[in-house]
Amino acid sequence: MENVLPNNHQKRSEYIDALKIIATASVVIYHVCMHYWNIYGMPGWNSIIGYSALTRFCVPIFFMASGALMIGSSVNISTFFKRRFSKILIPLVFWSFFYYIFTLYINSDFGNFNVSDALRQLISQPSSIHLWFLYAILGIYLTIPLWASISSEKKMMAMVYYTALWFLFASLFPFLRLLAIDVPKDLGSWYFVNETVQFYNYSGYFSLGYVLFCLKDSKQLRNISIVAYLVSSIIIFFLVLFDSHEKKMISQDYWDFKAPFVVIMSISIFLIIKSFDGFLAKINKPLSYIANLTFGVYLCHVAFIYLVCNIYSWALESVPMFLRIPIQSTAVLLLSFLATFFISKIKILRKVI
Repeated sequence: MENVLPNNHQKRSEYIDALKIIATASVVIYHVCMHYWNIYGMPGWNSIIGYSALTRFCVPIFFMASGALMIGSSVNISTFFKRRFSKILIPLVFWSFFYYIFTLYINSDFGNFNVSDALRQLISQPSSIHLWFLYAILGIYLTIPLWASISSEKKMMAMVYYTALWFLFASLFPFLRLLAIDVPKDLGSWYFVNETVQFYNYSGYFSLGYVLFCLKDSKQLRNISIVAYLVSSIIIFFLVLFDSHEKKMISQDYWDFKAPFVVIMSISIFLIIKSFDGFLAKINKPLSYIANLTFGVYLCHVAFIYLVCNIYSWALESVPMFLRIPIQSTAVLLLSFLATFFISKIKILRKVI
């Protein structure tokens, strides 16, 4: 698809590449932290929650970076679906089978391998927890031709309107109920959500990405964003910390990807990195090259988390958790980039990343 972008979409934005790289590193850190979630009160519990809180913007940034560029594009529907869906469906099928086999292997259950079971799982649920993102992005792609067809004069207002509705119903109302604040029964209730969730679940991040892409940046806005990120991270940390002590486990309630403070920190990270676009333009070639590998890193990193955090966990058993998490995350990230690099050099495998 020829990416014909109106106005400020004509120029490639290096900060979008930087956002993809930062989001990828953050999702690795977050998933390494998840490895320790099931042991309540273990040494370093506060560090586990702290690193998780600091990186919770990871997946929203992926959605926002995609929306920032796609919504402003001129879209030929047949070309769009052919190219975009193939870029998701081929990796989805390949990595679903990979993790299906991988799970059987680590559970010493390879004798129960069954192709029909693998296909059934592909249709019904992700074979690895992180592959949910591919299912979500496929659903959002269905709406892109509609959004892209809005005239450039009306697009900004339409996206602001849609993002406001999404924040109200998908983010704010569910969060207020967690705080035991009474919200009218049918406004964002679970009955309402269950009927419409797949339509607007994460699509608001797409429209939000476009709105922020078009927003004029300034030093003042960057400073506000830095403060907003730090404050929202601290609030998320204490909300989840207190909630985990009460439930004796970590739940997703207060840092759900659509929770208000996660939305705020995601906006903040987007605007902070955007403000450095001039500097990032100076390193655009290596930035672009690394960014092109991030999807593959996302797809394969869970396997390396098992390698680093399970098989070779003994190597860092005596290291405090606040150091262990960044060390293990760095190892997983490097191994994942290396694996993706080699896959990208094999012609028959390139399409799976």
